Amino acid sequence: SLPFSVKVVNQFGVEQRHGLCDENGNLSVTMASGKQVQYLSLVWDINTRDEYFDTNICNNIEHHESYKGTKARRNEISLDDCIEQYCKEEVLNEDNMWYCPHCKAFKQASKKLDLWRLPKVLVIHLKRFSYSRQWRDKIETLVKFPLRDLSLNRHLQSEPEEDIRYELRGV
Repeated sequence: SLPFSVKVVNQFGVEQRHGLCDENGNLSVTMASGKQVQYLSLVWDINTRDEYFDTNICNNIEHHESYKGTKARRNEISLDDCIEQYCKEEVLNEDNMWYCPHCKAFKQASKKLDLWRLPKVLVIHLKRFSYSRQWRDKIETLVKFPLRDLSLNRHLQSEPEEDIRYELRGV
């Protein structure tokens, strides 16, 4: 058995639901609609991935000039900064006022989210669009993150029970 599987994905990395082989067992990369598939993904078996693939190479890639000039490349933020912003106190505006159950009225208020404990597995979903009353804009800021040893201990409001470090995967 191979240490990986091959999947057909779209340009966003989402798996497409159709087979890779035709009725004779030959590799076929044409969608049912007749459109030619342009993206394939290797999905490594987690137990053998490190034996065949050096993840340190990902940290040392050299970007092509066309990538360095993109809008996303000019706007960068670290994952640590994102978490800091998430935990920052926010004053609710007039469109998002708090309803007080005692006086039965909407009130100007603030909200703050804190981290008290860390889970064994952490899933982070980043906001991809910014919404206003009439418009939706794609957020093109590049979020930089480490592949290994992400520590969120400095964001905790309590003393951590253990030093939890995360290995990151992007989807």
